[in-house]
Amino acid sequence: QQDTHLNISGEDQILEYILKDMASVFTTRATMYRERAGFDHFAVKLSVGVQEIAGGLDGVKASGVMFTEDPDSGNPNVVVIRATWGLGELIVQGVEKGDEFIVFKHASKLRIINRSLVKKENKMIFDRNKGGTITTFVDEKEQRKFCINDQQVLVLSEYALKIREHYGCPMDIEWALGQDEKIYIVQARPETVHSQKGDIEEIFYLLEDPKELIENGYLIENSGIAIGRRIGYGKVKIIESINDAYLLEEGDILITEETNPDWTSYMENLGGVVTERGGPTCHAAIVSRELNIASIVGADDIIEKVKEIKRQQELDYITIDCSTGESRLWIKEVEYDFDTIEFAQLPKTKTKVLVNLGIPKGALSSGKYPDGTGLARLEFIINDQIQIHPNALIDYEALLMRYDILLEHRKRIESIKKSDLYHKDLFSVEIKRLKDTLDKIEILTIGFDDKEEFYVDKLAEGIATIAAGVWKILPDGEIAPCVVRLSDFKTNEYQNLLGGWIYESDENNPMLGFRGCSRYTHNDFQNAFLLELRALKKVRSWGLKNVIPMLPFCRSPEECKKIIELMESEGLIRGQDSLKVYVMAEIPSNIICADLFCELIDGFSIGSNDLTMLTYGVDRDEAKLIPIAKRNSYSTNSEAMRRSISHLIKTAHGLGKKVGICGQAPSDDPEFLRFLVKERIDSISLNFDTFARGRINTWRTEIIEAKLSEENKSKAYEFLNKCDILIDKIRLPRGKLRNMLRKQRKDVSPKLKEVTERFDNIFKKVNTTAHEFIIELNKETSPNFNSLFELNHSKIKELEDLLPKLAKQIREFGIF
Repeated sequence: QQDTHLNISGEDQILEYILKDMASVFTTRATMYRERAGFDHFAVKLSVGVQEIAGGLDGVKASGVMFTEDPDSGNPNVVVIRATWGLGELIVQGVEKGDEFIVFKHASKLRIINRSLVKKENKMIFDRNKGGTITTFVDEKEQRKFCINDQQVLVLSEYALKIREHYGCPMDIEWALGQDEKIYIVQARPETVHSQKGDIEEIFYLLEDPKELIENGYLIENSGIAIGRRIGYGKVKIIESINDAYLLEEGDILITEETNPDWTSYMENLGGVVTERGGPTCHAAIVSRELNIASIVGADDIIEKVKEIKRQQELDYITIDCSTGESRLWIKEVEYDFDTIEFAQLPKTKTKVLVNLGIPKGALSSGKYPDGTGLARLEFIINDQIQIHPNALIDYEALLMRYDILLEHRKRIESIKKSDLYHKDLFSVEIKRLKDTLDKIEILTIGFDDKEEFYVDKLAEGIATIAAGVWKILPDGEIAPCVVRLSDFKTNEYQNLLGGWIYESDENNPMLGFRGCSRYTHNDFQNAFLLELRALKKVRSWGLKNVIPMLPFCRSPEECKKIIELMESEGLIRGQDSLKVYVMAEIPSNIICADLFCELIDGFSIGSNDLTMLTYGVDRDEAKLIPIAKRNSYSTNSEAMRRSISHLIKTAHGLGKKVGICGQAPSDDPEFLRFLVKERIDSISLNFDTFARGRINTWRTEIIEAKLSEENKSKAYEFLNKCDILIDKIRLPRGKLRNMLRKQRKDVSPKLKEVTERFDNIFKKVNTTAHEFIIELNKETSPNFNSLFELNHSKIKELEDLLPKLAKQIREFGIF
């Protein structure tokens, strides 16, 4: 809480600044800190540390921070380093985000698996004339250049791991690179957020449909970097100067350019923080994690965006939503709730329970607890980190030539006509569109002269981040798998990528068209597919051998064989260096010819959405067919689908192959999940928000199937269904009541508090009763089942009977 001063030289200056340091005990920040902590202001003792400047008289070339675990999620598999030119204070202040490097710990040697280059416009350096420091502009050539090289990143990572080993806990470290090219460790302190929290997580979720919110125009686009996975709402307060911070009140959402330590005392009781500047290790991000408040940083021009919205409409409240791992700002007070889950206490299961992942950074938080990922979607990496059609990168030089030719052609036409072409002329429109495309590609690929290498590197970094996020040794000795589905964009989705308009034509039904494996062997796309294979090979060379490529929409064994041969041509040889290959079982031919596919691959993952669509001939994107499908049971949990899945599992297991599922159905339908476990499926991959519930349901099913007779199994499932239905009935009103309590803050209605507590108690008791029922069943000396069933059934009936009375009470609060 005390001040720090840099570049102090000479005895007189040192003595002067020692006094200033001591005087800083009574700054507003330090005083308020002691007030909160309950320390006696006059019992505080202070010593001043005097350190030699890193780099000596020549000063610091670059500096930054590093964490022995991911600072945002606590994932222990990586070291995260941030670096900027000059002194690292600008990263802490949020003026600069800094370049980011993610290093994987568990390969045979340390490997850099992700590099993020940012534009660094400012740097803090020593003032040689007056002493102290000044902030100056970075030379234009250095703005888009990494400020440390790969070797320095690896040396820093080694230092980080040695420091962690020495202290025996996760560490937050500051470092500097001197102009003498030596690395200095200038500070190391224990990481306090995730190490104290342990495996207890609050899983936040909206009580309103995000699709409807987007359709109704409530989303502010491009809203920065999500810090953590919390949600928070409150009154909007745009504060552009610390001098106006006194205007902040409890529960407000602070929107400001950046924060620094002087803001800390004002942030304590906020609903959330949004800053225009900063990255995951800036002051706003660090303090938000410590205070458990929702936060978004690096939201470009957010102050002006919110001001513009305020000019157009009334805007009092705003919601920060980081629950999905992405940043979303809603321009209204969106209701939300959360569940507190102790992940370390979740029961272990024979059936592996995995998680579906998309955005790579999200894998560092969502990947900590599951048994791996059963579906890492390449399309998410392409959309999020590349944004460009691969053919536009392959043909980049040819497109530049095409643009030059078109320009020359236009000049000749204008010369003949002796006038400029009208700007809406189709020829002019095409030239402009091509120019815009090439300009955007150049911006997105800064730092890469070889555009193909950009695609390969960004894909590899995305895949590697996901694979590192889920990496762990499972109880059976296997490393948690990372099943990566190769690109499965439909034609209309490829059109939306930058340059897609050049390569993709319109299709009547893209769901059944030019997608999946049919693209990979086609002349129009094969070279793009080879880039994906190069990325996979690179990731595996980094030691992430848990990556399993999966082929989507593979229509026939013959097509599968061609893809396997293409993979071999790029050095990805199935069975060599533990490489496995899976196929998505999402077409009836995958089921019917399962034995033939098994000759070529190591396993299947059921894509239940497409398999249901193709089993019943129903286009799942056609809105008119949705109600018809519901009325006629064209569902995943239907007899036709059950028979198909059962046949696939038996055939595959008979030939020594694995089967998993990665569709939506097990996340939504506990009964279908039970069917899968009973059929002895090898793995179930769920969305992260349903992972804990899915793990518990899997555990319950395994015990019931192992312990009970057929008659008693039916009764046990009937009881658990009753518990699940009751939980689902309670969840929404409970969430809305808890939401109202949060809004009332200090002036809480005693009646509202009482009703909310009663809903909370019912919620907990239902979960506890179901859990204790299974625990009793699993004892070596099994109790009398009928007595156990009747006892627990009556407990649930009592809780159920409370609901009608509670329903009347909550209507008084405007709920339902």
